[in-house]
Amino acid sequence: MKYKITVIVPIFGEGLINIARDAVNSALLQSGNYACELIVSNNGGNEKIRNFFTSDDYKDKVKYIEPISYLSMSKHFEWASKFAAGEYMMILPPRRMLKQGAFIKLIETMDLNEDCEICCGCFEEWVEESGRLFLSRSSSVEGVIGTNLLIDKFLCGSYSSRGEFWSTHPTSMNGVVRTRFVNDLRKKYSSSYFGEMFPDVSSGFKALLNSRNIYLISSPIFVITNRSVSTGNKQIMSFNHEYFNELGDAGKYRHLPKNLADSVYCGVIEDFNRQKNEWILINSSDNKSLEISPFFLKEAAFEYFLKLFNNPLNLTNLKRVWMAVQTFNQMGISYFDIFRKFIIGAVATIYLHSPKTLKKTLLVLRGKSIKYKNVYVAAGFHRET
Repeated sequence: MKYKITVIVPIFGEGLINIARDAVNSALLQSGNYACELIVSNNGGNEKIRNFFTSDDYKDKVKYIEPISYLSMSKHFEWASKFAAGEYMMILPPRRMLKQGAFIKLIETMDLNEDCEICCGCFEEWVEESGRLFLSRSSSVEGVIGTNLLIDKFLCGSYSSRGEFWSTHPTSMNGVVRTRFVNDLRKKYSSSYFGEMFPDVSSGFKALLNSRNIYLISSPIFVITNRSVSTGNKQIMSFNHEYFNELGDAGKYRHLPKNLADSVYCGVIEDFNRQKNEWILINSSDNKSLEISPFFLKEAAFEYFLKLFNNPLNLTNLKRVWMAVQTFNQMGISYFDIFRKFIIGAVATIYLHSPKTLKKTLLVLRGKSIKYKNVYVAAGFHRET
């Protein structure tokens, strides 16, 4: 059979079965007469996941695969994506669902825009406590946009929020990519499209550097169903924190807190550094000191300050905070930014530790006015299967 689109749902750990089921169902229930190849890849070969997706309910609807041993997230994506037979390809993490009509929007857009290798959509987030959706990652732009503009935006860090970065970063996890394009880039990058660190970051960089245009959709295509199960931040902790030395004089950064490197934004910095020569070439610059925008280090610092409030403020931790503040200031993060992040961290901590009744009230205010019966209805489906 000739497939129009391949959707790959990568799973690791039996605790993800239920939300992976929702992701798979959201693809199976899509409207539009498109031949879809749906692949479930069981990283680690968990027996419960194997039994669930090879049962009578799914065996004729999905293609089940599993690597012979556990793979890192990037290597797992690389391995599983080589099975893709569709014209277009998408990685659908278990914690996301496709909104009803996503296939129609994505496929028709790609068919009409042959000069675009990738089409990216926006996200809404499902908050179970309130039964409501709110826009999580959005783009103010709809239509074809030149990658040169996105490269300039990236290097300048001119994003209104972290959500804007993720919604405009061209990757197969934000929408669909031409499978032919992925295979071509594998030949260029030593059989690696998804890279060694973060598959969404690394593949997005490769797309920016090797295509002229992408298509951005400003309306939501995905629903994030559970942020807490993301494996991205867990994978970061296995990387060598010493890569901060590559940012300049090692002595200048000796006071950086080690768990700052647990931030996904430090992964963005590291992936950029690994491909720095190509960035310089693309920008026709002889300036070998081309640097990434401080925007990403600021976001990493923000995540670090959020974590600080979950630690007891004893003398040791206070000294650690002060040294980090001094280091951040040397790196171009102003005292005002640091103070603002402290305030946001304090507010976030108060919210996280607030009673459920207060949380629910705040979530209702943040979400849309409509209350949905369940996440399937919120995503545009009439029923749950």
